Amino acid sequence: GVVHQHDSVAHGPWYGSLSDRLLARLTARAIAASESVRRFCIEGRAVPDERVVVWPSATRVWSRPVAGPGCDALRAQLGIPEGDQIVGTVTRLATGGGHRILIAAAHRILSLRPKTTFLIVGDGAERWALEMAAERWEVSGRIRFLGMRENPEELLGLLDCLVVPAVNDAVPVIALEAMAAGVPV
Repeated sequence: GVVHQHDSVAHGPWYGSLSDRLLARLTARAIAASESVRRFCIEGRAVPDERVVVWPSATRVWSRPVAGPGCDALRAQLGIPEGDQIVGTVTRLATGGGHRILIAAAHRILSLRPKTTFLIVGDGAERWALEMAAERWEVSGRIRFLGMRENPEELLGLLDCLVVPAVNDAVPVIALEAMAAGVPV
């Protein structure tokens, strides 16, 4: 079998790690996205060292749309006030993702720069809890939870900054993609 590991966090129930350990000796090759993930495959999943290779994530290169009619229309569609700075993230809304830290930071940022809109692109089991956290921090009116998007790259032209609240992601691919498109991260 082949294992492909993106991060260094054990996901799932207890029996998942048990099956990982039992199947490790049958693993022909484990492909890790970074050196830290490689170490996790060896230490956390018990895959023999010689069977683990690092294969860095491929990065799409998107050209960043310049401000113009397309960006203005998208900005209006999303209800972003004219003149607002836009901070965004593209992520899976899962437990342990650091999204609550972003929401708390949004509260602080808005106290210093009230003309800021936050875009959270992505979905997952934590979305409702994060929306409630935004309510508690009193920033829900300035955060747009956009859900899954067919083409998240179309939002890059709007962003003044991409935030990656990843706590456990070894190689946040969206950060690489945004930097390749010229978006500050």
